[in-house]
Amino acid sequence: RVLTPLRAFGYTVESVELLLGPMVAQASDPLGSMGNDAPLAFLSQRPKLLYEYFKQLFAQVTNPPIDPIRESVVTSLECMVGPEGDLTTSTAGQAHRLRLRQPLLDVHEMEAIKTTSHRGWRALTVDITFPRADGIAGLERGLAHIAQEADRAVREGYQLLVLSDRNLSPHRVSISALLATGATHAHLVSTAQRTRLGLLVDTGEAREVHHFCSLFGFGADAVCPYLAIEAIDALNAEGRISIKETFTREQLVARYFKASSDGMLKVMAKMGISTLASYKGAQIFEALGLNQEVVDKCFPGTASRISGLTFQNLAEDAFIMHSYAFPESKLAEGLAEEVSLSNPGDYHYRSGPDKEVHMNDPRAITKLQEATRNNDQAAYDEYSRLMKDLTEKCALR
Repeated sequence: RVLTPLRAFGYTVESVELLLGPMVAQASDPLGSMGNDAPLAFLSQRPKLLYEYFKQLFAQVTNPPIDPIRESVVTSLECMVGPEGDLTTSTAGQAHRLRLRQPLLDVHEMEAIKTTSHRGWRALTVDITFPRADGIAGLERGLAHIAQEADRAVREGYQLLVLSDRNLSPHRVSISALLATGATHAHLVSTAQRTRLGLLVDTGEAREVHHFCSLFGFGADAVCPYLAIEAIDALNAEGRISIKETFTREQLVARYFKASSDGMLKVMAKMGISTLASYKGAQIFEALGLNQEVVDKCFPGTASRISGLTFQNLAEDAFIMHSYAFPESKLAEGLAEEVSLSNPGDYHYRSGPDKEVHMNDPRAITKLQEATRNNDQAAYDEYSRLMKDLTEKCALR
């Protein structure tokens, strides 16, 4: 069932119904009008995906942003993947690379790359999960193993390295695809081997525009969001995609990729970047809430003015996410938690003890309305107290 891996990778009702569904139905990046009043990732009491600890930078002074729609003639997501030749010479061998018209791959395309032997090319698939029995220390051991496999790929003449979390199971915990990608890219760069390998990511974790931008920004050459595609298949089978026309499975995936690609171009354009080739590995992000040790090892050079989560904390979050899909005690059959995704209210306020905090809390709004309607100082004082408490839980200042 697709529900189990969806839980393990942190999917919620909102991420499926407010993001994936509309992306397919409208073939465009979904927009919201109310802003984000949820806590910053490192202030939240709930485990968050690593992508949420990074904020996109944008052009403020020097390089002007561009219009990816009206200036589309100068934008491109086409990319070349694979070993690069010597820049000081010009030979036919330097053109021996894989050309992708866009960097998001369907499942069959990723499988073709994994098993390719065309013109002597080979791909090494590296598992980015670690044994649950290894405990918290398993995450750092897993990263070390991935680096060793990357070295082996270069040493044995592989052209492509595929990071895959498909081995997720009750006994294996997934390392964040972003953490694995950043660590692998940084390791290959530091050992002067990055231009000898193409780095592809086969993950169930990435599904939003920001996720894809983060992966490419920290070194990925191509991404296959296989679980998002499976979720789209399930939504279509259940008739939960609000779309009038009838589309084939391939057309639905193409609409999802178009929405994601347009969103990526929009993000790149905010920084004045026209092509994916210029965006890949550029690390145009700021980290919020990651320990310097994590940044130095996996995202070197990224600005991080506020410390936060260590590798141990990231491993603890990985185990919590894993427990959503594979709880130690089996849930009673028929319970809502057993047959559906969680809905903590990341975008819309939800009441309950395990829900996400929002600055626009109904309790505070009620007290404000009571204070203004009745000229009630006590109600206003209570409103002030609630807002002070909510601000401390959601924002830095």
